[in-house]
Amino acid sequence: MNPKELKANSESIIKGFGLEVNPALPLIEHLEQLKLRKASDIARRILVLGYLYGISFKVKRSKIKEDLKRYGLYNDLSPQEKKVLNSLFLSKQARTDVDWLTEGIEVLGWAIGLWDEFSPLEQCNEDRQADVVALKQDPSDFINNTRLIEVEKILQQADLIYRLHWVAKRAKVGRLGEYSNDIYTERHKAINWVIGIEECWDEIRTDT
Repeated sequence: MNPKELKANSESIIKGFGLEVNPALPLIEHLEQLKLRKASDIARRILVLGYLYGISFKVKRSKIKEDLKRYGLYNDLSPQEKKVLNSLFLSKQARTDVDWLTEGIEVLGWAIGLWDEFSPLEQCNEDRQADVVALKQDPSDFINNTRLIEVEKILQQADLIYRLHWVAKRAKVGRLGEYSNDIYTERHKAINWVIGIEECWDEIRTDT
């Protein structure tokens, strides 16, 4: 499916939700311009985000760092994530950013088939994530036994999230309410990382 078809499909879905579309938004990149991540890399990123999310539950950052090193995941942290774990104090914004990490996990898990779908109009299912994502145990099987879903589905989701993010910056989306933009920022970042928009997690663009 080419980018024009992806755009048309996304706009039809968005209109079906009763939301406004922006026909002037550019097309996303052609598949030939992208370099999709390996499923194992996506699985490792899910685990890293899962451990970092522990900060929201008052897990000591020293303990998170210890677990990441124990399971061979510490080097998967981005430079900014290492600062979060190693700084003396966490800013209010840094804590807020951590609170939304599960929205990125929702997209990443879908991309490697951990769950079949997620709702564009509702917040992520954290209970499902907790049941599936293998924290505090040897992650080898979790990392090595995952596979990317169909590339066409990933590209369609990338286009849809991109266009819904434009909506979320301007209006409430479904049950996401006032948090629509925060949620779609994380989803947009995650799907753009999956399709290889940038190499470094900290540098992923979420322009609309």
